[in-house]
Amino acid sequence: MGGARGRAGKADGDFWIGLTREGGANQTQSDLSSLAFCSQLYYWTDGSAASFRNWYFDEPSCGSEACVVMYHQPTALPGLGGAYLYQWNDDRCNMKHNFICKYDPESLRVKEHSHGPAGRDTASTARGRGVTLSADGEDAPTKVPVAGASGLLLLYVVIPTIPLLLLILVASGTCCFQMMSRR
Repeated sequence: MGGARGRAGKADGDFWIGLTREGGANQTQSDLSSLAFCSQLYYWTDGSAASFRNWYFDEPSCGSEACVVMYHQPTALPGLGGAYLYQWNDDRCNMKHNFICKYDPESLRVKEHSHGPAGRDTASTARGRGVTLSADGEDAPTKVPVAGASGLLLLYVVIPTIPLLLLILVASGTCCFQMMSRR
């Protein structure tokens, strides 16, 4: 399959999805004689059975590959099973890939609380976003204010333009100086 792929682009990169084969890579090919049987041996890292499967055309191969990645190779040429996008492939567990994490939202909370208006507490998350919590135990929906990306995008535009403007200023000053010195 390596020859079927094009050159890797910046956006290419497979993702570990947290699915591994029971028994790992220590099983022999005779133990895994049926691909349908092999597909049933994969479990999530928390121990739960995988009820959903999205294997690529000829996967899982059930050899020494016991960990699962999700293809994300938008610049690769399509193979027999189509584009290498979002389908699963079993791979060696020691390969380096990106990863997708599932986490409990409470794990991002910072321990420091500050009292907000109307007797509510506001806690900051690791990303600096506020979460409003009800202090009186009522079943109020959690409010998560999310700042728009426009402010951050503005910084990505303004900061690189400063050196560009300085370069234009220096270049025009140099041209003016040369024109004035010739007269």
